[in-house]
Amino acid sequence: MDTSDPTIRFDKNGECSFCNYFDQTVKGYWEFNKTKKESVNQVIHEIKTRKSKSSKYECIVGISGGVDSSYLVYKLKDWDLKPLIVHIDAGWNSELAVNNIYQVVEYSGFDLETLVVDWENFRNVQIAFLKSGVANQDIPQDHVFIAGLLQIAKREKICSILSGSNWATESILPQYWGYDASDRDHIKDICLKHGAGKAYRKIPTIRLYEQIFINPLLYKIKSFAPLNHLYYSKKFAIKELKKIGWRYYGGKHYESRWTHFFQSYFLPKRFGYDKRLCHLSSLILSGELSREEALKEIELPGYKDEDIKKDIEFISGKLRIDEQEFISYLNKTPLRKYTDYKNWEKRREEIYKNFYPKFQKIYNLLIK
Repeated sequence: MDTSDPTIRFDKNGECSFCNYFDQTVKGYWEFNKTKKESVNQVIHEIKTRKSKSSKYECIVGISGGVDSSYLVYKLKDWDLKPLIVHIDAGWNSELAVNNIYQVVEYSGFDLETLVVDWENFRNVQIAFLKSGVANQDIPQDHVFIAGLLQIAKREKICSILSGSNWATESILPQYWGYDASDRDHIKDICLKHGAGKAYRKIPTIRLYEQIFINPLLYKIKSFAPLNHLYYSKKFAIKELKKIGWRYYGGKHYESRWTHFFQSYFLPKRFGYDKRLCHLSSLILSGELSREEALKEIELPGYKDEDIKKDIEFISGKLRIDEQEFISYLNKTPLRKYTDYKNWEKRREEIYKNFYPKFQKIYNLLIK
């Protein structure tokens, strides 16, 4: 990591704040979990005991075709769980991602549901974000993934949501580089100010009170990250998945054609943020990669020159905007912070500080 994140701090030993956070907060808990088989067994037991009698499924899992979510589904077969596998199609799937989803579902035998997001309205939301000038251009896609999964979970009366998120590959992620993708108020304001109108109402979204109160209290929904309860190695996961016909796509989240372009070209070019720094640093902290190996990898170009023109042509065509107009959003739009738009950050902090502790006590009594 470097000072492209201006909030980074170095102690007298030259250790950065990210490494200190990992060592002091994450490392002990994670290393205990990954060496104790009973840790993941406790998670599996809790998921099974939380199953609603009116649902045929014990849990729900979103799958993108990437390493983490694919490996989680792969392991669920070993754990004898009965999940509903869900793919949210926001229009940017690579052919490789689609094939990977097929291979994992075929191997596991689990039920798969695909929710196809209304492209016309999603397209308008995404163009509004390009015009907005904010750094996190992945918010529309990430938000519909979150909201769509919750929508199906509530419909199917599924109480446990499983995520492929994990400390092994994601322990470092600078908050300064982006903003919370679950903030509907933020999406709404950008849409209203940049020509998308009420398009946000026609795609899956989630409100703050639903996240904090309604989903856990009324629907008894709880999230789990099982990969944090076992020894998770990205290299080993890829090796195992290849046995069932799954193929690697070259980088974290590159299974989405939009996210590949956003992370590898847009962010470094517009804001100077190279997300490979945090992805590789996470792998160093988890022992997956040496610092020397990571430094060699970071020297390689994040995007091949011949691919940039090809992908600009594809993305502008997909969004149905002139190629030069699209390039202007990449070059000329004033840089904006998420705080330049309405957001629920302060309101959420206030809720968690003043109201959530009381709510949690009531919730714990009710679920007993």
